Amino acid sequence: MPKTKHGPQIGKAEKQKLNRFGCAFDSRKGVFLIEWPSKWLRQAETSTIVVRLFTQILKAGPVFCVAFEISRVRALPEYRYSLLDLTKHENKKYLSALAQTGQMRTYLLAGTSRIERPIRLLPYQCLRIAELITEACDQLRRFEPSRYDFEGAVRDFEQSIRIPDVFERVISEVELPKFLKAVRESAANATIDNRALAKRIVAEFVEVLSAHSSNIRTVLHEWFPVIRKALQLSNDMFRLYATDSDGFVEILGDAIASQISTEDLNKLSSWPKNAAPVFNWLAQLGSLRPPERAFVLPQMPRELAEALQRLASGQGVSLNAVKNLLPLFGIPVGGQPGRQPKDYSREYNLKARLSWSQVARISLQENAELREEFGDRDFDSLDLRQQEALQNRIRAGVKSYAEREGKPFPIKNERLPSPDAEGE
Repeated sequence: MPKTKHGPQIGKAEKQKLNRFGCAFDSRKGVFLIEWPSKWLRQAETSTIVVRLFTQILKAGPVFCVAFEISRVRALPEYRYSLLDLTKHENKKYLSALAQTGQMRTYLLAGTSRIERPIRLLPYQCLRIAELITEACDQLRRFEPSRYDFEGAVRDFEQSIRIPDVFERVISEVELPKFLKAVRESAANATIDNRALAKRIVAEFVEVLSAHSSNIRTVLHEWFPVIRKALQLSNDMFRLYATDSDGFVEILGDAIASQISTEDLNKLSSWPKNAAPVFNWLAQLGSLRPPERAFVLPQMPRELAEALQRLASGQGVSLNAVKNLLPLFGIPVGGQPGRQPKDYSREYNLKARLSWSQVARISLQENAELREEFGDRDFDSLDLRQQEALQNRIRAGVKSYAEREGKPFPIKNERLPSPDAEGE
């Protein structure tokens, strides 16, 4: 059984917060009380605890959150959190002291047992606390004392924030010792010269990063969360609408229309057409990697290194340098203006004796790239809208081919027209 202590007494206000958040902050004692199931009392001392501190700016005002992730086993963590009102002097005083000492007192409450679990914050977390207090207080100054509604902000927080999101990571401070041990054991197999060279390279990177630390922190705190959420949203939409493209068009179209002006929508209308070549290029790059090839770190090309040096020194990049750079990314240079037109000579000859739907059916059957675009389906399995779109595309291609080659269009059919024959 774990050692238990009497710990702090629990008042009525703390009990209400424990029932609501699973955690309560006792400002008189400067401790966090965390609800813990009695059935897991034996794991109370061995469970890992990770803490995250952050502010959330809500319509009703800012709140300061102290969140805990407690794991008996890695696969199934428990989450608890406490929201602090920074208009109260005792809360700001506690956080300011925490930023100085980095020592956090917590108790796991399992029935009548009180298991003390002190937490030591990382130096970076201590620095970040001071920044968070300043940010939240700046936001508070925008509210008149009578307009700041802490309880309203708490309700907004409960409906808009997912606590597990703030704990996303590859490695935590609790897992760091095990990671360091594995690295040191692995490094024992490297030569002394390689270890020295690797450390010199890392030291040079650190020197470069240190010169831009403030900008890098801005990227980490402001850009990365937005990018991460955008990528996660893309993944969610794919999962939810993978088999319902019409539903995806409907919901995303409404979302865009409600947020973007008519002027910007008109600008956006050219994006799909212009994005297609980019995705085609990315697909070509992906196909260049041989299967099951071991990762090989490439040498930075001289052309790229020279271009980066010129940009860093404030100089421009010449057109000739750009021409040298583009082939590094798989973009050919020196081609003729425009795109090589597709050869529709076969479709032109087929139309002389077949209907447009029959021409489209044969073209889809013979063209693997076109078939892949339609999900590797045959013509008869397409819906009417898709069949019509394919026919119009074939018809436009054949017309363009005829104009380039000086051939007659519309094409005169060599067979007698039947009642169901399609028009030119």
